[in-house]
Amino acid sequence: MALESRRRQTQLKIINMQYINIIYRYECCTRNIRIFRMYKNKNQLFIKTTTLFILINVFSASASGLELDDAEQIALNNAPEIKQLDARRHQLEEEAIADGQLSDPNLISSLSNMPVDTFNFSQEPMTQIQLGLQQSFPKGKSLRYARNKKNHLAAAEKHNSSLAKIEILKDVRIAWLELLFWIKVLEITKEQKIVFTTLLETTQSLLANNIAQQHDVIRAQLELIELDNRLIEVDKNIRVSKSKLARWLGREYINQAYPRHYPKFPELDSYQVMEEALWSHPVILAHQETISSNRNNVKWSCEQYKPGVTAGLSYGYRQGRNTNQSKRANFLSATAKMDLPIFGKNRQARRISASQDLLIASQEKEEVDFRNLVDLLDSEYAKFQEQSKQNLLYREKLIPQAKQYAEATLLAYRNGKSDFPALARSYIIELETKIAGVKIRIDRDKAHVNLLYLKGGDHV
Repeated sequence: MALESRRRQTQLKIINMQYINIIYRYECCTRNIRIFRMYKNKNQLFIKTTTLFILINVFSASASGLELDDAEQIALNNAPEIKQLDARRHQLEEEAIADGQLSDPNLISSLSNMPVDTFNFSQEPMTQIQLGLQQSFPKGKSLRYARNKKNHLAAAEKHNSSLAKIEILKDVRIAWLELLFWIKVLEITKEQKIVFTTLLETTQSLLANNIAQQHDVIRAQLELIELDNRLIEVDKNIRVSKSKLARWLGREYINQAYPRHYPKFPELDSYQVMEEALWSHPVILAHQETISSNRNNVKWSCEQYKPGVTAGLSYGYRQGRNTNQSKRANFLSATAKMDLPIFGKNRQARRISASQDLLIASQEKEEVDFRNLVDLLDSEYAKFQEQSKQNLLYREKLIPQAKQYAEATLLAYRNGKSDFPALARSYIIELETKIAGVKIRIDRDKAHVNLLYLKGGDHV
């Protein structure tokens, strides 16, 4: 029910996003129409046809069925990794309870001292039927430490489950951003193809009036072919990106995933705050629980030097009479057995040594993973800062200047002060600059996603 509600909310958001998308496409179209008007008197029919095509393209924006929030929720709900870890945690919790209990008592029954010559139960005074109970008690506090070992391992699996969740969120967001990048590239390339289609038609019209040259038409055709090749490559990358995202969403949802706008992520803290927060990352918390489990394992191994005790109580029933004709008395017996760990050199001592080595290994593993987290924090934080600067540079300077350069080259070409190859290069430069700007933005968002992963917990 919650997922259905989120879907309905998504559809409402999609309707609002259509208006934004239409406005964006209209702004792109108005720029192209300015190019067409330059040759208004020479090809009025082509202008009307192309303008109609653009308006149809504006109002045929397809709506995506999923937002990133919906994709994240679907991935978490369907992830077998989380279900596996939760089942493992529950298993360890159940084992911890079982390992902390005493073993079941033994019921003992026996027939003792039966004479084999007559098999008469009352012939001999020591003949008896015995019925008793026997209970074993483990060595020292080994039950407590065995229970604590499993409890800490269960807690470690709980942190591993939290780790799996933030790793899934990270992978879904990275795959979503990769898909968004190629969709943006597709839109930019299609816009440039409209421009070059217009330039080709215009150049053909100028050639018919002996104003342009044949090689200008061939160059325009060559650029259009190159753009078609780009579109094929982009379509391939979109399909590849969708296949990566389908790993988490499944085939029933992947066709609804078609992002068009940049997602918003939670704000980041300062470097110092994030570095301190690494100690509460699920990776480290899971290691800490594993270390605690191994410490209890060392204590359990030390307890094996203590003796284990088995206590028993039995009742012996006899028949017959004594020589003075009195009834034979029954027997009550108590027994106690104790282990004598006097040969511990190759058993207890070896177990203690092995458990200590395991403890050291887990401690060193925690240090290794913490250093890896610090290294990832250093690199991703540096990427985020520098790519934020680059994103600002592209948005405020490079992309506007590339657009201005293309418009200036177009004006020079119209006035006969520039040739067609220079005009084509100017629009290719604009295309490459826009794509590079999108890549910088996507790479910055990927660094943002990786930093949110490092924050862990509920910050993702």
